[in-house]
Amino acid sequence: MWSGILKKALETVLITFLSLLVPGIAAAACHAVSVNGSGNLSGSDWNNTMANLPATMVRGDTYYLADGRGYNLQGLAVASGTIVTTVKKAMAADQGQGCTPSIGAWWNAATMGSGQAVFVGEQDLFGFAYFVIDGQRRTALNSGHGIKLDGSGCKDVLPGDNTANCHGWTLGANGSAKANNVTIRYTETTGSQAATLGLNNSDRPVFAYANDVGAGQLHDITLEYNYFHHSACDFILTRNVTNFTAQFNYFYLNNGGTECHGQAWEENLSTSLIARYNVFNDIQGTATLVVLNDDASARTTTGWDIYGNVFYDYIGGSGWNSNGTVACINTGITCVNIHVYNNTFANQQNNAGAGSNSVGATIQQSTCTNCDFKNNIFYNVNANVAFQIDFTEDYNSIIFSGARSGILRGTHDIVDAANTNLFTNFNVAPPASSNFLLTGQANSDYTGGVSLAPPYNQSCSVLTCSSLTLIARGGGGIWERGAYQFISGSASGPNPPQNLVLTSVQ
Repeated sequence: MWSGILKKALETVLITFLSLLVPGIAAAACHAVSVNGSGNLSGSDWNNTMANLPATMVRGDTYYLADGRGYNLQGLAVASGTIVTTVKKAMAADQGQGCTPSIGAWWNAATMGSGQAVFVGEQDLFGFAYFVIDGQRRTALNSGHGIKLDGSGCKDVLPGDNTANCHGWTLGANGSAKANNVTIRYTETTGSQAATLGLNNSDRPVFAYANDVGAGQLHDITLEYNYFHHSACDFILTRNVTNFTAQFNYFYLNNGGTECHGQAWEENLSTSLIARYNVFNDIQGTATLVVLNDDASARTTTGWDIYGNVFYDYIGGSGWNSNGTVACINTGITCVNIHVYNNTFANQQNNAGAGSNSVGATIQQSTCTNCDFKNNIFYNVNANVAFQIDFTEDYNSIIFSGARSGILRGTHDIVDAANTNLFTNFNVAPPASSNFLLTGQANSDYTGGVSLAPPYNQSCSVLTCSSLTLIARGGGGIWERGAYQFISGSASGPNPPQNLVLTSVQ
């Protein structure tokens, strides 16, 4: 008996000693949180919830949010360290019952876990590091997200004033501390543009700005499984960021014109950007993804991988791009290593906008070195839409009536005026997303792409895609062009799992 007691005592001493040497192995705590708090406000269970998030969150802890409107991160901080701190939407499957100690007592799914946890207005994450915001779920590309950032109340005081700052998740600004190693997932983020609001050139649901510091100080940011919609200007603005990834997101409807030129993602001066497996619907303005210059000074963007995305307009909708879908423009801009692979571009119809609609990949008053464009499909692009591909290109297909010659120059390009439609549903009324999954193969239009090395050799197998629903391109021996690999025998179900690991670009 004494030997067992001695052994247990030694184990306890050893664990304590190791926890002092390696703080990361210490048990992190969980906290139950509601907007106004309840009981003794300790966060120990769902009858004693914390009143909103604390001024300084404990490094490594997890904060579970009940349903409610009025959550806030503005002005808060996270204790220093590199262990991940997490803010989660509480769900029936995960509301802290697995924590040690459990915080699951008094949980009520009907009142605490059936709606959203809503943050209102700008949320500054200045200096936040190793931090995750996790809504935990979505039921479709445009619905069911556990956490929401509501920016709809922000607008100009006077038309054309543009003094209201309508940024959403703010990861850096001049004069502020910069965020790093931050992930935002399963959130719905709305900008300020309600149905009756016009432009606001300060409306950017994701603002990551670091022009006042050296390279690498705002870094390692991931946006995934989010729904961004109704921005009065852009959705993402990046300046001098390193390692920024946007994947598995849905972007729907921004605004563009004289006060804000508009785009889904505006960038310059950054290194190692990734836009993959996203859907961009009814984007207005200069371009959808663009490197441009504010002031004509020399700016270089190095490394932007753009693959597996769908870029489209709803026919009769609001989308238009004046300078192409992907663009490097303005004096002083240099783009290096921009790769545009395996994307679907569809339904550009020269909808009403500030200028004529344009599709493709353009270089204007700038330089683009090692910029290439492969395995892409253009479908149902109206004949009066300007069409330009300035990147090095091959293995692309144009499929629409009135197809024009001379746009594609590669040996393996395909131009087909038959308008062959093999998509599941290419014109769903928004805000729901159209479905560009392939329902069949037409060797003359959709197949014959070039084999690409990892990580470009994977595709989504379902519309609401995730890292678990990726399949290997060419798994059936044929490389399709466009965003989706055709799945033999099924319009929507995946093949047996093939190469499901999501590989990051180095």
